[in-house]
Amino acid sequence: MTSPLGPAGQGPVDDFVGRAAGGPEPGIPTGVDLGPLAHIGLVADDFDAAYRAFTAIGVRWSTVTHPVARLTLPDGTVREYEVAYVAAAGGEPRLKLLSAAAGSVFAAGSGTAVHHLSYWVEQIGPVTTQLQRAGWVVEASGHEADGSVRYRYLVHPAAGRIELGLTRNRAEFDAWADR
Repeated sequence: MTSPLGPAGQGPVDDFVGRAAGGPEPGIPTGVDLGPLAHIGLVADDFDAAYRAFTAIGVRWSTVTHPVARLTLPDGTVREYEVAYVAAAGGEPRLKLLSAAAGSVFAAGSGTAVHHLSYWVEQIGPVTTQLQRAGWVVEASGHEADGSVRYRYLVHPAAGRIELGLTRNRAEFDAWADR
């Protein structure tokens, strides 16, 4: 059987499937094991409307929190943004809904859009280094009160944005989300 992509077994799709089954293409860095997906972050231009819409389809939320996100940009600039966010109760991966904040990594878009995929890691620094070798770029880092990194956003032109969160904070996050 032939298709616009060529005879079966010889087209670009078949080549891709073959590579996927047998491993990555030669030259693509491997070895960054982020584990299971923790949550999918959504940024909403209208947080309240998005909250109500997801609630109407059965999403059960944590309490809304309104932290000041203190982010360090790659050039060392520190910026603070007021945001609101909630997380869906239940197992992983969770939904996390964030309010848009103009001029930030949480910038407004067009309605509600996927902002990031999040992963729990033991150490943010070494995982960041591995991801940078694979083409990811640090976008911003969030900090604890003592200045240590609590979470980090990385971006990739072909894959969007991911968030790394410290595993030691997971129990606190889960307890909050499941209230």
